[in-house]
Amino acid sequence: MKTINLIFIGDEFYSESGTSMSSIYVENTWERSDFGFVSVALRAGNTVNIRPATDAELGVAHRMLHGKNKR
Repeated sequence: MKTINLIFIGDEFYSESGTSMSSIYVENTWERSDFGFVSVALRAGNTVNIRPATDAELGVAHRMLHGKNKR
């Protein structure tokens, strides 16, 4: 079993990006995730931690939304 750490950036990113972004990402990787993935991981016995994004992470998300580099 493993622990998966996710950040929640907000539902508005999904709709405002035309679904190209998700509302949750794997911490420190910006690998897209979703609640279907969370469900599968939990059924597999993994631990899933989801926390709100920090201000710095939200800045990255806004740059992604507006087509700029992630970092």
